[in-house]
Amino acid sequence: MKRIILFAAILTALTSVSQAQTALYKKYSNIKGLNAYCVERFPLGNNDSVTLTYFVADDSSTYNFIKKELQNLPKPSISAELTVTPEKKAIEATTKRDLKAVIIYTRKALTGDKGEYMMFLPSDRKSILVFHNQKLSDKLAVIKYMIDTEFKND
Repeated sequence: MKRIILFAAILTALTSVSQAQTALYKKYSNIKGLNAYCVERFPLGNNDSVTLTYFVADDSSTYNFIKKELQNLPKPSISAELTVTPEKKAIEATTKRDLKAVIIYTRKALTGDKGEYMMFLPSDRKSILVFHNQKLSDKLAVIKYMIDTEFKND
């Protein structure tokens, strides 16, 4: 259900906004086996929005390639990397499903893109969401949005 909601939000944003051309999108959009989407004004709720570049890999090899490429981008002067998992009650209630986690990290934006990238790597699919942030309030809104979306109860 969470995936459907996230994917529906992304598709809605894709259809409502003309396709943006960020430097990140331009650099990686032509890789075989990698679907790249770019959305300006991706809605986060509370009238907040940011630019989103979304990568979906067809296979593990392509996913590992793009993941390594993005992780090797230069780190900003103040860098953050963390792994988010559900709270203990949710972990205890998980019996037949794999434990879900989201890895989050920041990198400097490529020349042509403003601010920094905040990257989210969900553990349950071969996709990477890259939010283009220019200020602290963007970062906080993105973190709240991703945690709310990824760990909302089915």
